[in-house]
Amino acid sequence: MFVARLLVNAILFAFITLPPAASADPFEDGASAFERGDYDTALRIWRPLAEHDPLAAINLGVMYAEGLGVQKDAVEALRWLGPAALVGEPNAQMHLGVLLAEGIGGRTPNYEAAAAWYRAAADQGYPDAQVLLAFAYAIGEGVPEDYVAAHMWVNLAAAKLPPGKARDTALQLRDQLANKMTPAQITDAQKLAREWTPKAALLPPPKP
Repeated sequence: MFVARLLVNAILFAFITLPPAASADPFEDGASAFERGDYDTALRIWRPLAEHDPLAAINLGVMYAEGLGVQKDAVEALRWLGPAALVGEPNAQMHLGVLLAEGIGGRTPNYEAAAAWYRAAADQGYPDAQVLLAFAYAIGEGVPEDYVAAHMWVNLAAAKLPPGKARDTALQLRDQLANKMTPAQITDAQKLAREWTPKAALLPPPKP
């Protein structure tokens, strides 16, 4: 059985990734605090930066989206992630997709829109989003169920993810898919993965 919606939500923490800072500066101090689990300090540093620093805005949005150092607040997360997603930042696009899949501000989850944002980030080669898009295809959430597409996307992600929980999750999904696919389907998926090339950000996001 494929990973269900609640389990997908539970593993999302493995895919929280923050853009790196270019040099030692207040943003990097916030990143160091975040990596230590000192979310209060990261929030204190990034909040004033977020008004003019896109990377700080994305990270602040992620913290509100995941409830790290603050109460989980999808509306506040959207405030910070939305502008970055619209200009093509894949990390923001992926987390915006997660917000839409969970339902923003008590609204009904919009899985089709979520998958479209995953696809926007996945098309740029963002492996975390590629895993989430693969899950969507595997369970038919926001897109038609398609094991070949799911296998292709998770194969691409597994090739780029470093060792750890996120990669283990990708490999687990790939194995689950392979057990439900014919040899011809697996061959097709592998061929699609070999031929795939990253694309520039498309705005608005493409259909998933």
